[in-house]
Amino acid sequence: MFEALQQENRPWQQALVVNSSGVVAASMNDADIGVVSYAGREWFKTMLASKLQYYEFTEDGIEKVASLLALKGTDLYTLVITNRSHLTAPVQEVERISRFAVLLAVLLSFLGIFAVLTPATRDIRRLAAYAESTGEGQDAAPVLLERNDEVGALSQSLVDMVGKLTEMISVARQATQAKSDFLARMSHEIRTPM
Repeated sequence: MFEALQQENRPWQQALVVNSSGVVAASMNDADIGVVSYAGREWFKTMLASKLQYYEFTEDGIEKVASLLALKGTDLYTLVITNRSHLTAPVQEVERISRFAVLLAVLLSFLGIFAVLTPATRDIRRLAAYAESTGEGQDAAPVLLERNDEVGALSQSLVDMVGKLTEMISVARQATQAKSDFLARMSHEIRTPM
């Protein structure tokens, strides 16, 4: 019955058939048959009394998991006892790999954000410097960015707005000059008698 399990060394697991009294009826270790009994162990009593199929307990300082299933039509049960650490080792490995994957994903996300934002912030700073120098009355060269996004649209709008403002300032200067010329002529005409 246990030939396949006997061929594979599993010190972390026991596979047994026990009767309702807890005495081993079949085992991977033939020396346990009829000799070893689990009747005096609290975890076994709890599993039998409450018909639990799965139970966690600590024995000899080692956390273990037991599975107890009744064999139909007999007073026999299959009992598999496994060290809990062996069962959780694959889960812990998956958790470790998952943590690494999440860390890598976060790192790649930051690199992606940095790659996208660095050119954008550089271009926005160029636009801000252009707007500031234009606002101070300096004749700055237009900053027209070759981008197909919001920053490119902002660049185009800023250049268009500065162009319109420059035209309006030119018109205002011409109007001011015309007004000054008119007032100078009128002042001269008023002072000079006819």
